[in-house]
Amino acid sequence: MLKHYLSKLIACLVLICLTGMALQAQPNATVVVNAPANVAGNYDAIQAVFGPGITAAITANVVEAVDTAGLTKVCDSIATDLTGAIALVDRGACAFVTKVLNAQTKGAIGVIVCNSNQNVPTQAITMGGTE
Repeated sequence: MLKHYLSKLIACLVLICLTGMALQAQPNATVVVNAPANVAGNYDAIQAVFGPGITAAITANVVEAVDTAGLTKVCDSIATDLTGAIALVDRGACAFVTKVLNAQTKGAIGVIVCNSNQNVPTQAITMGGTE
C-alpha cells in the first residue's frame, strides 16, 4: 500500500506540513525522496498556513498513516505508530489541521498530504486552517 502512495508523488505536487514549518502560502519547499528508486527525486511542495516555522531540513522515514477505521485520510484516531516519522496521508474528508494534529498525536514529526483530487492532480494548494 505504501508503494502505491509513494507512486502518487510522481503524478502530483505534494502538499507538505512539517511540524515547525514557516507560515507561508506559496510553493516554497522541496520534498526529497531518496528511496525507493522508482520514486526518488525532488518534488515541489507548498507549506501550510498553520503551525510554527521550520529553520532546517528534516530527514525521516515516510510512513503511511492509517486511522482506526482503516482509512488513509486519517480523520479519526490513527492506528499507525508514527514516532519520529513523516506521516503520508490522503487529502479530503476532514480539515488539514485535523490530519496534522492526529499525526502529531501519534508521534509524527511532519505530514505529507497527497493531493488526491483527480480533477487537478498536479495543482498545489495551500493547506489552510487554524490550530
